[in-house]
Amino acid sequence: MTNREISKMFKLTASLMELHEENPFKSKAYNDAVFAIDKISQDLS
Repeated sequence: MTNREISKMFKLTASLMELHEENPFKSKAYNDAVFAIDKISQDLS
C-alpha cells in the first residue's frame, strides 16, 4: 500500500465522519494525518 492510497483512505474516513456529524476533532485529526502523509517521502508500509 502506498502513501497515496493510505492518504486517500484517511481522507475518505474524514469525509464520512463529517457527513455523519461525528466529533469534528476526530475528522480534523484524519485530515491532519493526510497532510502529514502527503509531505513525507518515505513509504509508511
